[in-house]
Amino acid sequence: NQAIQTQQQYMEEWKMHCRETWGRQILAAKAGPANSDRCNHCQIGLPAWRCEECLGQQVTCRLCCRTLHQNLPFHRVERWNGKFFEKAALWQTGLKLYGGHAGRKCPESQNVAEQRNPANSERSMDQTDVASDEIPLDNDNLDGAIWEDIEQDELEGLEKNNDKPLPGTHWRIDNDGNSFLRVVHTNGFHHIPFVPCQCSTQQQPKDLQLLDLQLYPCSSSNIRTAFTFQVLDDVRSCNLDLHASYYQCSLRLRRMTSAVFPSFMPNLVAELRRASRQWRNLKLRKWFGKTGKADLLRGELALFCASCPQIGVNLPDGWQEEIKHKPDGNMTADHVRQKSDGKDVWLTNGEGFMTNKDEYHSHLSAALEIKQVTTCHRYRAMEHSSSSRTGLDVTGLGTHACARHGCFAPGSAVDFQKGERQMNIDWSLCQALQTTGMDQLPEVLHIYDINCQYHIHLQSRIENNPYLNLDTKVELIKAIGLFHVHAHQESCLYQYATSYVPGAGVVDGEILETLWALLNLISRSGRTASLAHRTELLDDHMGDSNHKKLVHIVQTTIKKYVRAQEGILVSQTYLSDMTDIVVEQELPLNEWTTEIEEAESKRQQDVETMNCMMPKIAKAASLKEVQASLLWKDFHNVEIAGDDDGATDWLVDGIQIEGTQIELQQHVRRLGFKPTKEKKVALEQRRKRLLNRIKNFHSTSSRFLTVQLVQEHSQRAVIVSEQDGNISDQELPDAPAPVPSDVENSQLVFPSMLVGPQSAGVASLQAREAHLREARANEALEGVRETISLLSFQYASRKKKSTSKTQITKSWDEIKQISQSLSYHRRVYNHNHWALKKIKPAAAQKFPFLSKDDCNMSTAITELNAPGQSKAQLAWFWTEAQNLGSDESPIAVRSGLVGRDRIQECKFLLVDRRTVHQLAQFIDFTG
Repeated sequence: NQAIQTQQQYMEEWKMHCRETWGRQILAAKAGPANSDRCNHCQIGLPAWRCEECLGQQVTCRLCCRTLHQNLPFHRVERWNGKFFEKAALWQTGLKLYGGHAGRKCPESQNVAEQRNPANSERSMDQTDVASDEIPLDNDNLDGAIWEDIEQDELEGLEKNNDKPLPGTHWRIDNDGNSFLRVVHTNGFHHIPFVPCQCSTQQQPKDLQLLDLQLYPCSSSNIRTAFTFQVLDDVRSCNLDLHASYYQCSLRLRRMTSAVFPSFMPNLVAELRRASRQWRNLKLRKWFGKTGKADLLRGELALFCASCPQIGVNLPDGWQEEIKHKPDGNMTADHVRQKSDGKDVWLTNGEGFMTNKDEYHSHLSAALEIKQVTTCHRYRAMEHSSSSRTGLDVTGLGTHACARHGCFAPGSAVDFQKGERQMNIDWSLCQALQTTGMDQLPEVLHIYDINCQYHIHLQSRIENNPYLNLDTKVELIKAIGLFHVHAHQESCLYQYATSYVPGAGVVDGEILETLWALLNLISRSGRTASLAHRTELLDDHMGDSNHKKLVHIVQTTIKKYVRAQEGILVSQTYLSDMTDIVVEQELPLNEWTTEIEEAESKRQQDVETMNCMMPKIAKAASLKEVQASLLWKDFHNVEIAGDDDGATDWLVDGIQIEGTQIELQQHVRRLGFKPTKEKKVALEQRRKRLLNRIKNFHSTSSRFLTVQLVQEHSQRAVIVSEQDGNISDQELPDAPAPVPSDVENSQLVFPSMLVGPQSAGVASLQAREAHLREARANEALEGVRETISLLSFQYASRKKKSTSKTQITKSWDEIKQISQSLSYHRRVYNHNHWALKKIKPAAAQKFPFLSKDDCNMSTAITELNAPGQSKAQLAWFWTEAQNLGSDESPIAVRSGLVGRDRIQECKFLLVDRRTVHQLAQFIDFTG
C-alpha cells in the first residue's frame, strides 16, 4: 500500500518535478496555429479562431467557430492577428441570439434580414467565410455614449480607434439592423446581436423570448441587458455561502470581463441587485409551489423543523409532546436609515421568516411597555431596552427557534426599534407558536435569557393588546439557557436552568447564539440595504439554514442517539455509585426524592419551590457579626469570662487600624521617591490621623495588658521581608524601602504577642482576638475572591475587546486599581494568618498562607479555549469558600467528604437521575 503523502510532500514534489514542465506546457498552448493553414474542424477554412473554454482549444475558421458555439454563445474566444491571439468576441464570427424556436433562426426573420441587406445575409457571409475572417460593420454604429458603461469625460484625451473600440464600448447594432444585447454570464459581460422572432401568428414579447433562452431581462421594456439564469444562481450562492455582497459580485464580473481594465467595464450593481431580488423571490415561490399565486399566507414560504413534533404534520392522533422554543435578540443586525425606504417595493411581507410589517407595527403602536422592578440582576437587555441609536431605524433582530435542532420559526423574526423590548419578544412568541402549530399543544418549554423577568407580566401584556393572541390552553414552561443562567442570581439556577426543568431533557437552550454567528456575517451588507431588501436577504439566509438542517437531520439524529446511549451508561453508573454511598451512610434518600418530586410538581405555579435544591451551607460570619456576638455574650456574661469592659471594641479597633496601616504602606510605595509637594502634605496628614488612632489604641491597651509590655512593643516596627509582606509588591519593584520610624510600620500591641501559659484574663482576650481575626480573615478572603473575579472579567470582557488606544488605556487603569485592591486583601489576610498562628496554631490549617500563585486569574474566563483547562484546579480558598472557620479539617473539606457538602451533592444527583430518564425518553422518540 502506498503511503499517504502530506500537503508539504505534495508541494515539494510539484516544486521539484512539475513546476517547470507544466509551465512550459501551459505557455505552449498559447502559441499560434502549428504547421497548419487549414481549420482543425472542417479542414477548409483559415484557422484564425480559438475558444478559451472549449476542451482542447482547437483553432478553427470563423464559420466553424460560429457553428460550434451557436448553443454556447457565452464562451470567450481569441483571434489570431498574425503575431498572437488577441481577445475577440463571438459576435465577430457572425453569431447571433435568436428568440423563439428554441434558439433556432426564425424563418421569417431570415427573410426580413435578406430584404434589408442582401449582401450581408447569413448565406452570403457563409459563401465568403473561407476567404475572409472579418465581418464589415458600419463605424457610424459605434455607440459613442457607451450606454451606462463609462462616463463621457473618461474618454477625453483618448483617441478612438474605429477598428478596435475602447475597453467598455460596444456596437449598438449590426449591419442587419439587429440591436446588440448585453448579457451577464458567470464569466463576465458579453455583447451579442439579438434577433427576435418575427412570426406573424404566435409571436411572443421580447422578454418572454429571452426567458425561453434562460436569459433574465433587466427590465420588461427597452431591454438592453439580461442576466443568465446561471449567473443569478451563482450570485445567490456566493451570498449564501461566501457572504459576498452584490457590489463584490459586480467587481468580480468586471474583472473577469477585463482583467486589465476592470474599471472601464459597466457598473451593474443596481441592475444585479434588482434582478437578484426578483430571481430569489421567483425561485422561492417555485420551490413552495406558489408560482402565480398573488396572496400568500403567513409563513407559507418558509421551512420549519421536520424533527420537532407538530400536530397535523408528523404526529399521529392522540400524541402529546412538549416542544422547546428559544428566543433571543441580535443587536448586530442593525440597519442604517435610508432616504428611499418609504418608496421601496416589498416582495415578501410575512410569508417567510420575517414577520408581517404592517401587523407588527400595529401591535407596537398598541403595546405598552410595563415598567417593572427587577427581582434579579440588571441585564443589558433590560437596561438598554428603551435606548435608541442615532441614524438607525432598526437596532437589532429578534426571533424564535426550536431549542433542540436550531430551526428558525416562520414569521417570528422581528426588528428592534430601540433595544430588546418585551413588546418585540411578545409578538415574536405569539407568531412562532401560531405558525408552527404549537399553540395547539398543552405545554411548550420557552427558554429565554431573562425569563425570570420576562414572564412576570406576560399574560397581562397579551390580554391588554388586541393584536396579540395566545391560546389559553397552551401552558408556557419558563426556563433560561445554561450559559446565561449563571449570570443571574443563584436562585435562578435552580428555578429556571433547563437541567432542573422536568421533561426538558438534555438541552442547553443557547442554540440561537450559534445561529447569530452565521447571520452576523451578512449584517454588513444588509445594514445599508433597503428594509425590503434586508427582509428578503434575512429570509433567504434563514431558509437556507433550515434547509441545511433538514438535509442533515437524519445523520445528526443518529450521532446524537449514539452519544446519548454512551451518556446514559456513564450517568447510570455514576448515579448508581452515589446512590450506594447514600444508602450506606443511611442518608434520607426517600425523603429527598419526595421533596424534589413535590417541588417539581409545584414548579409551574411557584418556581421558588425549586429552592430546595439550593445549598444550605451557611457562610462564615463577618467581623461585625462576630463583634456583635461577643458584645452580646459580654453583656449577658455567658461562655466567655469577663465583664463588659470594652475589650471587644478595643480589639476590633486595633484590627481595623492594621488594615489602615497596610493601605498606607501601599500608598507610600506608589508615591515613589519624588512625590509632589501636595502629595507630601496629604501623606503627612494621613500619618497624623493614623498616629492619633494608634495612641488611643495603646492607651486602652494599658488597661488590659501591662504598661511595661505596651511600652516595650509599641516602640518596634514591623518590617516583613518574607513573601507578601509590606515590601514585596512586585508591581512596584523600584519603590522606596519602608522606614521603621514611619507610623504605618509601627507595631500594635495585641494579646497575641504574649506566648506561653497566661492568666485567665489574658487567655480570654486571646480567645476574643482569635474569633475576631478568623472573621477578618474570612472577609479578606471574600475580597480576594471578588477582586480575582473582577480582574478575570476585566481581561476577558474589556481589555481583549478594546479597539482604540483610549479604551486600552482605560482598561489598563481599571486593571491596575483592581490589582491594588487584590494586593490589599491578600496582605490583610496574611497579617491575620500570622497572628492566628501565634495564639491558635490549629487555625493555621484552616487559614493557610495565601501566596501570589494562589491568586492567579481564572483562565476559564480570560482564555475560553486555553489548553489544559480540563485538568486545571482552583485554588484552595475557592473550594473552601463556605467552610472556612468551621470545625472540619481542611483535608476533609478539600476532598468533598464533609457531610453537608456530600448531602448537597447527593441531592443534586437525584436531579441527574431524572435527567437520565428524560434522555431515555428523547432517545425513544428520535429513534
